Amino acid sequence: MNFSSPEPGVGKQLRSLFFALVALWLVISARAVSGYGPFAPTERVRSVVLNEYPRSSTDNKDVDSFVIAMCGCSRATLSLKRGVADTSLQLGLPNGVTQTWDLESSVSPYISQVYSACLNEDDHPDFLVTFSNTGCGLAAERTDILFLLSTQSGYRALLTQSWNFETGTLVDLKNNGQVAWVQTLRIEADAVDNKWHTFWVHRLLAFQQDQLEAVDSFAPRWRIYTFQPNHAETGLLPMTKKDALLRAAVAKVPPHYLKEIISKSPDSTAKPEMHEQ
Repeated sequence: MNFSSPEPGVGKQLRSLFFALVALWLVISARAVSGYGPFAPTERVRSVVLNEYPRSSTDNKDVDSFVIAMCGCSRATLSLKRGVADTSLQLGLPNGVTQTWDLESSVSPYISQVYSACLNEDDHPDFLVTFSNTGCGLAAERTDILFLLSTQSGYRALLTQSWNFETGTLVDLKNNGQVAWVQTLRIEADAVDNKWHTFWVHRLLAFQQDQLEAVDSFAPRWRIYTFQPNHAETGLLPMTKKDALLRAAVAKVPPHYLKEIISKSPDSTAKPEMHEQ
C-alpha cells in the first residue's frame, strides 16, 4: 500500500477548488438575499450605471475625503469633517465654489460609499452618499442616503433613508434616460392572520430637478419578510391599512434638505463646472 503524500501541486489545487466552492456559495447566497424586491426576475428592469469613488488617504482621522473626477482633468472633493459638537459635509468644485452642510446627529458621521450619475436630466453629475451603519442583524440593513442634486447655482443636499439599499435600486424603467429610485421602507403590522409581520414596502421616487417625488403610476409593492426570495404582493393587509401604514412611515423619514452652512466662491458670478468625465 502506498502511503506517500500527494504530489505538491495536488494539495494546492484542492485548496483552490475548496475556496472556489466557498466563493460560489457566497455569491449564490448574496443573490438569494438580493431576491427581495419589487421586481420579479422575469421583469426586465434597467439599472442606472453609477461611478464609485475610492476613499482618499488622509492622516486626519476626523475627516473622510473623496476625490471625484469631473470634466477633463478637473477634480472635485467631497469631505466629511467630524467635530466635537457637530459634523459637516463639504463639497469643493473645480472652479473654487465650496458648499458646506450640517450633518444631522441621527446620521452616522462616517461615509460608506460615494457615487455619481446624472440623476435629474440636466447634464450635470449628481452625487449619492451612503453612511456607515453600526446596527446588527436586520437593523444593519438600514442605510442613510444623501443625494447631492445639481441646480443652476450649485447643489442641494437631500437626505433620506432606505432598507436593503444597493446601487441596482436606481433604475430607468422606461428606457428613456429618466432615472427613478426604488426606496424600501420596513413596516411592521398586525395582519389579517392575527400575527405580527415585517413587510418590505417598495415605492418609486423620481428625480425632479432638486426634489424626489413619488411616482403615482407605480403602486407601492408590499413584500412580507421571509427567509427566501419573495416577489409576491402580500394579501395579509387590506388596501386601506396599507395606505395608512405607508403614510405614517413616510412621515417619519421624508426626504428633506440639509441646512447649508455656507457657500463660498471667489467669483459670485462663476458657475460650477459640473460636466462629468
